[in-house]
Amino acid sequence: MPNPVSLQNQLREYLIEELAADDGSTYVKSRHIAESFDASTKQIGAALAALECDPSIPFTMQRRGGSSDGTTWYIQMT
Repeated sequence: MPNPVSLQNQLREYLIEELAADDGSTYVKSRHIAESFDASTKQIGAALAALECDPSIPFTMQRRGGSSDGTTWYIQMT
């Protein structure tokens, strides 16, 4: 099980790289990100929720619908 703070830091860097590759905005799902990390979908979801509350992140995060298929997040550089 990854350290939650370390996972958040890794996720922050991952999202910054994704945003740079996608011209500053992207949609993500926990289950797709979990494939790139040694973490479960729930751990990624918790890390995304924690990042959403972090005022120091260089991007904005919005939850876009939650369904049985999971939550989609819209991420945009600020």
